Amino acid sequence: MSKNTLLQQYTAQLNANPLRTKAVTAATLSFVQEVLASHLAGVPVSVSKSADPVTKTLAQAKITSRAVKMAAYGFLVSAPLSHVLISWMSSPLATLFAQKYLAPELWVPFFNLVQFCLGTYFNTKVKKMRMLAEEKKKGRGE
Repeated sequence: MSKNTLLQQYTAQLNANPLRTKAVTAATLSFVQEVLASHLAGVPVSVSKSADPVTKTLAQAKITSRAVKMAAYGFLVSAPLSHVLISWMSSPLATLFAQKYLAPELWVPFFNLVQFCLGTYFNTKVKKMRMLAEEKKKGRGE
């Protein structure tokens, strides 16, 4: 299946079922963003011995419960809000780029990509800062 066909199928789903398509997309991207940012930041995945089997299995795959929660957030909060708040955009530069170079039917996938990249970058940065702060705190014996 060619990339063009996948994009056509995605835009057809956006037209037929916009909220559902945006919700599934937001959930998937939020999940992957959290997993990727945790991996890039080097956040260790720890799980207690008394954790349920699902949590242990996810931990073996280096997936925290936070990733699952972020997927739920993307599906239940982020997508419906962005669907209702049509004017919501990731950045003014992305908006200008989309208006000048992209067909309107490609805006949703484009803004999803921009939001995913920016979100992953900032999520990784915050995780690294938290880990550094925790290391400094441990070094001072607090």
